[in-house]
Amino acid sequence: MQNCKDYIAEIYQSKEVNDLIGKVEPKGLQDDLRQELAITLLGYDCDKITEIWANGKLLRLACAIIANMAFSSKSQFYTKYRKSNYKKAIEYLYLSTQCVTPSTEAAKQILNRKSNGTETDHHEFLIFSTFIEMRSIPKVAQYYGVPVKHIRDIINKLRNELKSAIRSCN
Repeated sequence: MQNCKDYIAEIYQSKEVNDLIGKVEPKGLQDDLRQELAITLLGYDCDKITEIWANGKLLRLACAIIANMAFSSKSQFYTKYRKSNYKKAIEYLYLSTQCVTPSTEAAKQILNRKSNGTETDHHEFLIFSTFIEMRSIPKVAQYYGVPVKHIRDIINKLRNELKSAIRSCN
């Protein structure tokens, strides 16, 4: 049992793993990714880890896990930790409105208010941000474990708020 933990600690501190994790942006996610790697490796059976290490493929496995978690949009780490930014939300809004040159300041103010506001506002912001990432209401509902109608209502509400704010500024 102790051997497999030593192997994981060795991989956790290896230069190759640190170099790969160093390529992940934003920098704040690097520690989270390193911890998720350790949790994932510790979830494997100790005999399996020992066998993989004996074959010299534990580093390769760790690098594959990191690449999948950090760069695959289908990984749980990606959807859990990579937060949507305002540019993506505004870009989505541009695509969904008929305005040729909408004012983004009003939309930014709404998104700022939602992200820093009450618990309900923050809840709406998180759902909308996840929707921007996943681009699917059923996927967002499944991710949070809530009814599709609830997600659809929140998305439509926030979308309408953003549209009306942009249109009123034009």
